[in-house]
Amino acid sequence: MFRDADRFTDRFITADLFDDSADGLLAKTGGTWDVVNIIMFLHIWDRNTQYAACKRIVKLLKNQAGSMIIGAQTGSTEPGELVLKPPFVAEGEERSIYRHSVETFLDMWKEVEKELGVKLETKVDYDDPEGRKTLAEEEKSGERSFFFKQSVEQRKLFFTVGIL
Repeated sequence: MFRDADRFTDRFITADLFDDSADGLLAKTGGTWDVVNIIMFLHIWDRNTQYAACKRIVKLLKNQAGSMIIGAQTGSTEPGELVLKPPFVAEGEERSIYRHSVETFLDMWKEVEKELGVKLETKVDYDDPEGRKTLAEEEKSGERSFFFKQSVEQRKLFFTVGIL
């Protein structure tokens, strides 16, 4: 596709992050990855599941300086659980996701670091909200969309988590 087969030696892997079977692809490649890209990935779960995913992802990395996780996700300056409603879940299904602030995101990775006994450097920041309205301003003007809530409070988090 990119005409770089002679230069590109890496590979892309699709697998179930929570598959703990010994013969699973992730179990076989654990501890061998240089970089894991998780763009728009963690925010689809509640906080506990995000935490479990982060621990699993760190275990994929080589335990050496320079191995890293890069990513972006939906966040908020007002962190917390967001209860999903149809059409994002089936009628009657109960499910929530967690939107992190910079502070809660850093706290989560500190917990991962402590539990796994690995030294991590986490850098995270918000995108630029210039020109966005607050949620209250959107609702008042009728511009609020269920699908695209790009208010000042909702922000994208850009991050790197590296092994030291």
